[in-house]
Amino acid sequence: MRCLWCHNPEAFEPVMLAYDAEKCVSCGCCEYVCQNGVHAIRDGKHKVLWEKCRKCLRCIDACKSGALFQNSRDVSIAELLTEISKDKHFYQRSLGGVTFSGGEPVLWSDELQEVLSECKKNGMHTAIETAGNYSFDLLERLLEYTDLVIMDCKAYSEELHKKLTGQSNQQVLFNMERLSKLHKRMWVRIPVVWNMNIDFVEMEKIARFLEGKQIEKVELLPYHRMGIGKYKMYGQEYLINDAVIPTQAQLESCYQILSEHTVPI
Repeated sequence: MRCLWCHNPEAFEPVMLAYDAEKCVSCGCCEYVCQNGVHAIRDGKHKVLWEKCRKCLRCIDACKSGALFQNSRDVSIAELLTEISKDKHFYQRSLGGVTFSGGEPVLWSDELQEVLSECKKNGMHTAIETAGNYSFDLLERLLEYTDLVIMDCKAYSEELHKKLTGQSNQQVLFNMERLSKLHKRMWVRIPVVWNMNIDFVEMEKIARFLEGKQIEKVELLPYHRMGIGKYKMYGQEYLINDAVIPTQAQLESCYQILSEHTVPI
């Protein structure tokens, strides 16, 4: 999916160049090593010509101030498990655990199955936070090692979902139905971008769909603007600058609609 309100643009592609203007000292090293003319430093100002970037990333190695960096790095399963295990005692004291989120973690189901299995062998509580937009068999193979599935519900209306995420929601709704019938622990999270994906009519539709399903709780996630700066950092255009944060009254009304349909909140 490519949700218009996504605050994780660093997950759009596996390899992306990022530029933090606040760390830049305009030394010119990146301009010197780049063969594609991505970096232009004139009068002490650094301009990044994103459309020219071919992701060779030589500029990152040349940058001594840390202003240029990559969005992600590959790690082995063993490295990941070592990192997770560092907090094992904290999980036990807090009754928490490890949550795999994204992007979409289930698209890495082979690797994720192995990591989840090892976490369970080590007595860790495991959760997956997922958008649900994939064949159910990808998720089903993970359920043996997963204590909790946190599923997104971005909109119920098909055309609205397509408009705002670029994808159909039919597989999402189907997967939620299947998961409910398996009596697996499930939370549902609903992002609330007022008058974009949610209004009172759309919340009523979502509440009717969720009514009667085996769901532990439903949470509303109010829209925030904390990710906007990252779009600039990755040379991406933020498309909903006019989106507003929902009011407390609007959120309370949404919770009231859910309650009226006996949806746990």
